[in-house]
Amino acid sequence: MKKTLTMVLALVLCLALAAPALADSSNFNADGEYPLFKDKVTLTIGVKQHANVEDWNTNWQTLYLEELANVDLQFEVYASEMNTQITLAITGGTELPDILFTSPSLDLLYQWALAGAVIPLGDYYDNYAYYINDAIKRTGVDFKPLVTSPDGEIYTLPTFNQSLTNEAPDKIWIYQPWLDALNMKAPTNAEELYEVLKAFKEKDPNGNGEADEIPLMSATNITTKDAWWRAIMNMYLYVPNIPQSVKDGKVFYYAATDEYREGLKFIRKLIDEGLVDPMTFTADKTQFTALINGETNVVGMTMDMIPYGNANTPRIAEFTGLEPFTGVDGVKRTTFAPSLPVVSAMITSSCEDPEAAFRFLDLLYRQDMSIINHWGEEGKHWAWAEETDVSPYANMGYEASFREIEPLWGTVQNIMWYQTGPYAREYFIASGRVLPDNPLTTGARAATIQWAYTPCYPAEGEYIPRFIYTEEESDEISLTLTDLSTYIATARTNFMMNAEGMDIYSDECWNAYLAQLDTIGLQEVLPILQEVYDRMYGE
Repeated sequence: MKKTLTMVLALVLCLALAAPALADSSNFNADGEYPLFKDKVTLTIGVKQHANVEDWNTNWQTLYLEELANVDLQFEVYASEMNTQITLAITGGTELPDILFTSPSLDLLYQWALAGAVIPLGDYYDNYAYYINDAIKRTGVDFKPLVTSPDGEIYTLPTFNQSLTNEAPDKIWIYQPWLDALNMKAPTNAEELYEVLKAFKEKDPNGNGEADEIPLMSATNITTKDAWWRAIMNMYLYVPNIPQSVKDGKVFYYAATDEYREGLKFIRKLIDEGLVDPMTFTADKTQFTALINGETNVVGMTMDMIPYGNANTPRIAEFTGLEPFTGVDGVKRTTFAPSLPVVSAMITSSCEDPEAAFRFLDLLYRQDMSIINHWGEEGKHWAWAEETDVSPYANMGYEASFREIEPLWGTVQNIMWYQTGPYAREYFIASGRVLPDNPLTTGARAATIQWAYTPCYPAEGEYIPRFIYTEEESDEISLTLTDLSTYIATARTNFMMNAEGMDIYSDECWNAYLAQLDTIGLQEVLPILQEVYDRMYGE
């Protein structure tokens, strides 16, 4: 499809590679003054249908922005496969809306740009990024390089949401009453983890006289389903949330290292002795939470970004967050999922007034707009924090930012855009949000242990935020990268479960695994990944 898309519109390729001329600015008021436009501007916006947004055209946020900017917003609603529909429209030469609210991969976005469908925005960023520049100051991060395409241009106005909770996906949770019943301390390393799980299994900590305890368990569709093994594996080497690692500037696959093998041996031991339940590989969240929320709890430990359950489950408060385990080398590590900008809006070549489109989209980065897009109307659905309000992350230095009045999230409503389109929320917003006076909320529970995880993140240069490929690089390695990831995940489960021919203790099996990685193409993709890394992050 990528080759076809590029070939079909090869004649208009030059339009995408040359920045459009900046238009006459006589219709725009000064930065920070309203309305944005002296004379009304009409902009069409393509957006995906959303079950929780009743009507994009009559939505309160739409009407508020129309008045604030003196703009007429006309929405064209796409079905769920919006990116596919856009690609088909491009190949068919169909005119697109002025603006697209969607999140294709950076690779697909670049294909649309090469086909001339979306325009480069570098000059607009340089000249008209008023609220965007304020957002960069608020976040402390110039997020533009992380959405810059290989040709040096930017084709999107992204979403950028800094979230402490999301950055630590592998938090460790233990059932405190069992530790208390056994008079044991929380485990801090591999040896102590083994001893605690063994005691959970053998010493009837729930006191019902039955051997029904499950020492450690997870599920396939919790918030971060791989959190349990990553939290353990981080005792042996740093495990990122992508397959590739970096050390001393050299890219490698952590799943092809001796340290990874040692971690698998330890996990295999836990499974062999019944300390990690095999249901972890098959149970869904419903089955998992039923075990937690039963009359008698039978699960002693799990790992996830936030604790399971809900605010109506008192047992959630009985699970204590633990610090990351200390590694076999004496270092505490935890997987870091960095807050990264995500493609969310672009201006198409069909737009007759791209400067107006950019200035309108820039407005969406205003601090309160980034709250409105999720929480609704100020004064009705949320309000700025008062002096007496306390942030759940006060122990990490974050002041209270705002509090909800009438929550909208999770409901069908016609107030806000349900976090659609560009915005930027700094740590202050997410971490300063005043939570309901209920210690059982998942947000409140996650905040109790975040302080222990942030210091354990890898330093800059010790992780890879993301790779952005050229068309040629993507064509050459995308299938191999997918095949490697699929094989590694399958082999990892087979090693942990001691499937036939996958004995992690056997040198023969391990060497066969490494050989298969090379057969798939590991050695061929590494030099290309290194080139991309050097281009994006090299000095």
